[in-house]
Amino acid sequence: MKAVMILYSNGGTTRKLAERINETLKCQVVEIKPKVPYGPYLKALKRAIPEINNGIVAEYDAPDLDLHDIDTVFIGYPIWHNDAPPFVLDYLKRLDFTGKTIIPVS
Repeated sequence: MKAVMILYSNGGTTRKLAERINETLKCQVVEIKPKVPYGPYLKALKRAIPEINNGIVAEYDAPDLDLHDIDTVFIGYPIWHNDAPPFVLDYLKRLDFTGKTIIPVS
């Protein structure tokens, strides 16, 4: 099995989970990072909720990713306002997951 872990971790919890998975699988880790960090949880939500409600996608950095030889994709992110952060969803929409096994990690 060839796998990749795509993640965004704001407070470190998702990153720790990704590291534990990676200890076993030794897979490529691709991190999505907002250009302006969100900060601690309550500060992050104060910024994120209006973004989510108004369809705003924060600018972010993430590498180009070719999944053609990948079987399994782990996707990790914090849950904000009952969903993934909009910039994470924006990045995921750019990828072709056809024929891939997707495993959410939150």
